[in-house]
Amino acid sequence: MGKIILLLLLHLAISLPAQTIRRPVAASFAGTGAYSKRQADALSGMINQASMAGFNRFKAVLYAEKRYLLQEWQQLQVAASTPLQSGQIGMHLLYSGSSGYRETQAGLAYARNIGSKLDAGVQFNYHSMGIGGIYGSASAISFEAGTILHLSDKVHAGVHINNPIGGKWSKEGSGKLPAVYSFGIGYDASAIFFAGMEMVKEEDQPVSIQAGFGYQPLPLIRIRAGVATATASAWMTLGIQWKGWGLDMAAAYHPQLGISPGILLSVTGTKSKKHQETKTQLQ
Repeated sequence: MGKIILLLLLHLAISLPAQTIRRPVAASFAGTGAYSKRQADALSGMINQASMAGFNRFKAVLYAEKRYLLQEWQQLQVAASTPLQSGQIGMHLLYSGSSGYRETQAGLAYARNIGSKLDAGVQFNYHSMGIGGIYGSASAISFEAGTILHLSDKVHAGVHINNPIGGKWSKEGSGKLPAVYSFGIGYDASAIFFAGMEMVKEEDQPVSIQAGFGYQPLPLIRIRAGVATATASAWMTLGIQWKGWGLDMAAAYHPQLGISPGILLSVTGTKSKKHQETKTQLQ
């Protein structure tokens, strides 16, 4: 079954045409990593909140990217989650743009296990948009939710919905956030190799695909790579991790627009013994 899933992911990665959904490099590998028990990180919770339910310790990520090396298109993401007595609580921050035009998002998320095979999560977001100091700003509120089903110890699949009722940018309803639906599947081939795929359908846009793999040849080194059809890009990250700290250099390449470099700093806390005992009792 594992070989069939891996072949399917690779076929989809090379056969689908480019789409136009805006997603940073980080979202590409976080999207697939959300469907892994071994390679999910704090950013994965921004793609599918249910992935946080598998965490048993504090996790945080800071990611910065300059899309196509443009000063006007900088992106910054911050994500963190910490265990509660029942479940995980997380926060997600996103900034995109420059002083001329900017978009920001602040989200509060919660996730937990529902039995031994199913995880679920939900997030509420506050969005703001500003155009220089002339045209003012606008804001909107949205919510998103996701589930992940553990089909086996190695295969995990899930769905995610974002803004299904269409949050509006203003009271007059002059604009609204698009609804986004996604399905993802991941295969933990071993302790050091993972392959995953995510299909994303944004309102008024064709279906987009994120597909990739993660490989850890040495305990200190990790490699992740894949494709994102939304931007017709290939992406890759090369990182090191040591004593709970991680540093990754990321880059995506678009054949016409060029390179989008990024850098990711992550931290993972020590396992909470009290949380582990409480979780065992609840199960």
